[in-house]
Amino acid sequence: MKRKVFGLVLIIMAVGIWFYQRWTPDINKEVLEKTEISEVKRKTKNKVDLDSQKDLRNFEKEEEIRKLKEINPDVVGIIEIPGTKIIGPILQTDNNEFYLNHNIYKEYDVNGSIYLDYECDSPEKGDHTIIYGHNMKNRKMFSDIALFKEENFFKEHNTIKIYMPQKVLEYEIIAGYIINLQDENAFFPFHEYTSWNDEIDGKKYYESILPLSVVKKDVEVSPKDSFISLSTCTYEHNNARFILLGRKL
Repeated sequence: MKRKVFGLVLIIMAVGIWFYQRWTPDINKEVLEKTEISEVKRKTKNKVDLDSQKDLRNFEKEEEIRKLKEINPDVVGIIEIPGTKIIGPILQTDNNEFYLNHNIYKEYDVNGSIYLDYECDSPEKGDHTIIYGHNMKNRKMFSDIALFKEENFFKEHNTIKIYMPQKVLEYEIIAGYIINLQDENAFFPFHEYTSWNDEIDGKKYYESILPLSVVKKDVEVSPKDSFISLSTCTYEHNNARFILLGRKL
């Protein structure tokens, strides 16, 4: 009898967690939407040329970042992958644990935040920008990164954008690979390489991840190339991670 009751409790807990993750709002994205420039200003894009549209978009993001920093100085920029649901503030603190389960208000939140590895330099300066986000069942945070495992989706979506206070960084998506944290034969310590040195450079790094890749482009990579890695959970096996790799343009 006790075993049946215990089993029932586990089922109820699992269902509860599923509903909680599915319906818990993405606070960070909601905050970003509240800071966006009004729709009236946005409609002026239809009256200007493409270059002016791009300038207006960049100006809007600068204003949004300024407002987000007023909420939390840990905000370093905004990430966007056109054609996906991925858009939100990037945070960074002095460790990689806090924003796993805290939002922009520094409140506990199962969704966590999209955050920059604490050992990384600013995306403007760093050789290798590493950003983490949860793979939620409700397609929040970095869930859409898993879509890049499908070849056609990978081919049709090419760009990662990082909006900084006074600059926009663009990256060409060139590969996606899976690592297993429990299998040394399927593991690569991507997070240990935040800058290039005599041991590792852009070309060596790219060559190291190729055997683990599930999607990739046929590109020439130089030792001086800078990268961005977007890391999230994947469920091919326990403790797996899918990392989407982009090269700075």
